[in-house]
Amino acid sequence: MTEENASDILNSSLPMIHAIGPRNELETMLAMQMVGIHNLAMKTLERATLGNQHHSSEAQHVNAINKISRTFIAQLEALNKLRDKGQHKMTVEHIHVNEGGHLNSSLPVFDAYGLFQARKHSG
Repeated sequence: MTEENASDILNSSLPMIHAIGPRNELETMLAMQMVGIHNLAMKTLERATLGNQHHSSEAQHVNAINKISRTFIAQLEALNKLRDKGQHKMTVEHIHVNEGGHLNSSLPVFDAYGLFQARKHSG
């Protein structure tokens, strides 16, 4: 790889890294790996579609694309886990309070748009 080639690869990769939107150094490293895997998948796909190649060579390229694509999905899942820090989100759509019941005061209150609303204390 020439220095000019490396510069072209870096320049074409920066918008993709920006689109992933890494928030820290670890996410940046993962984003760079994801872009590298994507670029490898595109090169392998190009090779797989070249004419005049033996059937076994074409099958090897398709097999490689499949493996590379699974790697990209695994990286995307890792990025999502890293961002969520393993936490799951839960959305409560309806709360029913029967007669004589009361709402637990430790629960947050949201308006119809899902925005947090400060509680009004009676007393």
